[in-house]
Amino acid sequence: MEKRQKIREKRHEAYLRRKSTGWQATYYWKNKRARKEKMDAAKEAIRAEDQAKGIYYHPKQRKEQKDEEELIAVDA
Repeated sequence: MEKRQKIREKRHEAYLRRKSTGWQATYYWKNKRARKEKMDAAKEAIRAEDQAKGIYYHPKQRKEQKDEEELIAVDA
C-alpha cells in the first residue's frame, strides 16, 4: 500500500510541476488527442463487428424502415 502511495505522490508532484510551468495544458491536449483516437478506433471496431452480425443500424435507416412499414400498413 505504501508503494502505491509513493507512486501516487510522485505522479501528483509531476502534475504540479507541469501545471506551474504551463506545460500541463499542452500535455493535456496532446494526451486527449491520443485517448480520443484510441477510443474512436475501439468504437469503430465494435461498430464493424455489430454490422457483421447485423445488429447495427443508423437511426436514419430505422426511420426509413418505419416509414416503409407504415406505407405497407396503409396500402393493406
